[in-house]
Formats: sequence, structure tokens, C-alpha cells
Amino acid sequence: MNTTDIFAAGLGLTAPWYVTNVELKPIKEGVEFELHISVDFEHGATFNILDDDNKVMCDANGQPLELKATDTVERTWRHLNFFQYKTGVKAYFKNAETIIDKFHVIKHANEAVDTVRKEESKAIDALKRTKIPVAKK
Repeated sequence: MNTTDIFAAGLGLTAPWYVTNVELKPIKEGVEFELHISVDFEHGATFNILDDDNKVMCDANGQPLELKATDTVERTWRHLNFFQYKTGVKAYFKNAETIIDKFHVIKHANEAVDTVRKEESKAIDALKRTKIPVAKK
């Protein structure tokens, strides 16, 4: 077992994820070190969409919902220490615009409704200069 396999096991990575590089970098003239772990996924990999309980979401036919990873963004974060070393993990993730969570679903739905509302208010004379009543608490 090589170094990348050991750290992949330590991080609990499974396919398509894998460790690409492990470096012990000095931060104080050879006295103090940080551990840097780089993680990536196999080219063209697909990922299941998970709900808030980390359960795979399915479509109406019971098939798992998946996203294919194409364009990615690099993210770095602080991990729990490995041994006595401060540890940072760098990974590439599918573009953040396609991450699905309740906030972003509602945000995109509101933007879509707002776009349609604006188009219809421009196109239909009866809707021009009308206000939508808002309930006060």
C-alpha cells in the first residue's frame, strides 16, 4: 500500500474519488510542518444527488438522480489533523452552480417566477403598474 492509498483510506474515499498527491510542507524553517492532501475524481465520473439526510434522491421511476462532472472548481479546506500535523485538503468539485440544496432550489424557483412575472407585466397592459398585495404579519 502506498502513501496515497493510506490517506485515501484515512479520508474514507471511494471511487470515483482518489488521492493524487500528499506533501508534508515546512511552515517554520523545518521545525513545524503542514500536511497537504490533493484529491480528484476520475474523468467523466457521475455523482448521485443526495438529500439532506445523505440518501440518494430518485426520479419518478425510482432511478437514482445523477450529475456528470464536467467543469470543476478547486476548493481547499482545513481537515482534522493527521498525526500531529495540521492538514489541508484540496479537491476539484463540479461547478458550484449545480450544487442542489433547498436554498438554491428555492432561489432558482424565485428567480424563474420573477422573470416570468416581469415578462408578463411588460406584455400585458392590464398588469402594468399593478402591485402585488403582501400580507403583513
